[in-house]
Amino acid sequence: MPFLALHDGTEVIPNQVQKGNLLECPKCGDQLKIRDSHRRKGSFVARHFYHAAEEETDCGGESPPHLRMKSIAYSKLTTEYPDATIGLEQQLGDRRADILVEFPQPRFPEGRGIGVEVQHKHEDKDVDAVTAEYLAAEYSVLWLGEEDFSGFTSISLAFSRLGLTRSNTTSATGITAPSTGSDNQSQPIPR
Repeated sequence: MPFLALHDGTEVIPNQVQKGNLLECPKCGDQLKIRDSHRRKGSFVARHFYHAAEEETDCGGESPPHLRMKSIAYSKLTTEYPDATIGLEQQLGDRRADILVEFPQPRFPEGRGIGVEVQHKHEDKDVDAVTAEYLAAEYSVLWLGEEDFSGFTSISLAFSRLGLTRSNTTSATGITAPSTGSDNQSQPIPR
């Protein structure tokens, strides 16, 4: 199931476009169509693209789980922050966020916005350095991993971290959320 397409030359996820839009696979160039979310054998299937030829294809690029998680996170963010501008693969200085939430006015404790980094088997990323870049730009950062998604169709309590209740979200004010685990040893990242 592809979760990324090109519409008028711009990368989009399923929730950003309507059925009937001309969509293209960013990898192979074939036409894509949209399949709405539905239930299959009792399980929820998120809205996604499919190749119009209906032939199974492996176009490469970002892995399906990573794209699925980004798509789900984007959908949730548009619900949580209806007044914000939310974009995929947005540039912020030298950093390219998986998802960037930008507020019309800075908020406490989030700052000017939220950089969302979706991690799927990419453990060599320097989390501290990336977090410092977001904080320097006065943006909070939300790190999402597989454990934050349930069946790749909904986000668990990850977004409660923005209310400063979990340890892997750092606000633009330099506050690190307390851990929900038993160790409670989170430390603020200096600004």
